[in-house]
Amino acid sequence: MSSYIRIETRDLCKGFVTKAGRLEVLDSTDLIVRDGEFVSVLGPSGCGKSTLLSLLSGIELPDSGTVKIDGRSPAEDLKSASWMPQQDSLFPWRSVVANVALGFEVAGGIGRAEAKQRATGLLEDFGLEQFAEMHPRQLSGGMRQRVALARTVAQQRNILLLDEPFGAL
Repeated sequence: MSSYIRIETRDLCKGFVTKAGRLEVLDSTDLIVRDGEFVSVLGPSGCGKSTLLSLLSGIELPDSGTVKIDGRSPAEDLKSASWMPQQDSLFPWRSVVANVALGFEVAGGIGRAEAKQRATGLLEDFGLEQFAEMHPRQLSGGMRQRVALARTVAQQRNILLLDEPFGAL
């Protein structure tokens, strides 16, 4: 196992203001994930798992503490990790292949035609090739989740932050 630290949080704190007052979701949370590790965060609903992933992806900012991905804050390098939220967030006007191609487009450096070609190959890996031209409304929940996962993988990042990736499967 490599000793290189890919993800690190120190004294990470995050809370939200609610009608009932302030809700502390994460309080002095420390986490170290080394290169090559596969880590699952388990806990009851509302314990801060999604909040942690939002902080790691740079979508949210911590109230205090530090978040480092490969030694840098997510705000310094938004391309350090791919994040797949709980909701599939597919674009309803895009076909399956176009939704997956978006991952390649976001990664940058290639045009739409090449992104679509690569996405077509990736659909085979996810067992979705026969649904390439369908739209999200025509898919089951599990299929939508696989399309979202394929789009996340298409971003070609070394770190995947997956929030309940198999919830609909």
